[in-house]
Amino acid sequence: RDLLRKGLVKAAQSTGAWIMTGGLQAGIGRHVGEAVRDHATASTSPCARVVAMGIAPWGVVANREALVNPKVRAAGGGGVSLEAAHV
Repeated sequence: RDLLRKGLVKAAQSTGAWIMTGGLQAGIGRHVGEAVRDHATASTSPCARVVAMGIAPWGVVANREALVNPKVRAAGGGGVSLEAAHV
């Protein structure tokens, strides 16, 4: 676990890469989140910044209803279809 944390943070930091995960507080996403959080807490240099982005499936997000803008909900959704080439 410590090897993963140190290696992942060092690789992201040295390349400027963003770390992408499933965004959930379980499995590898949890370990990546903890590694990035601990690095941010311990680092004082803005150059040492490490970015992690989690993209979670909407259906498993807890309290997802609270994330929907009430104006959009009241207007009947206002959704847009997915682009077929990106599915």
